[in-house]
Amino acid sequence: MYRIMFICTGNACRSAVAECILKKLLADKGIEDVEVCSAGTLDSWEGQPRDPVMARIAFEHGYTLEGKTTTATRERLDAMDLILGMTDGHKEKVKRLTRHDHWDRIHLFMKYCLGKEEPLLDPSYENETVYRTTFEKIEQGCHMIANTIIQQKKSVCMR
Repeated sequence: MYRIMFICTGNACRSAVAECILKKLLADKGIEDVEVCSAGTLDSWEGQPRDPVMARIAFEHGYTLEGKTTTATRERLDAMDLILGMTDGHKEKVKRLTRHDHWDRIHLFMKYCLGKEEPLLDPSYENETVYRTTFEKIEQGCHMIANTIIQQKKSVCMR
């Protein structure tokens, strides 16, 4: 089982929508041996509802963003094979929570997925255009991850 975790601040918007998108993309391709989850770095947001604007935008694109926020813990992070933070701040917080020998598993979402040295900023309290732009970047990045996983599985099967 390969494990991927998306990280943002509260786990109400960016990381949560990345989780729901990647889960659906992999499920649609019949890939069951990849676990996808998300968490936030802010302890005080534990158990909060998902961002309603992002949930609506996700629904418009065929995804269901539901559940409650959860906080990243050392145990959960140490169990991951790939951790994708939305900003450098998230990467640094995760590094403080994980063992030193796991730091190579921690990457910036935009750099890992789209080759861009930029953070994916929080659209909360911004206008709908900012939300939609954020959603599009996350969806594009998740398609890249899913395609990489699919290609890896195909190459293993062809051996």
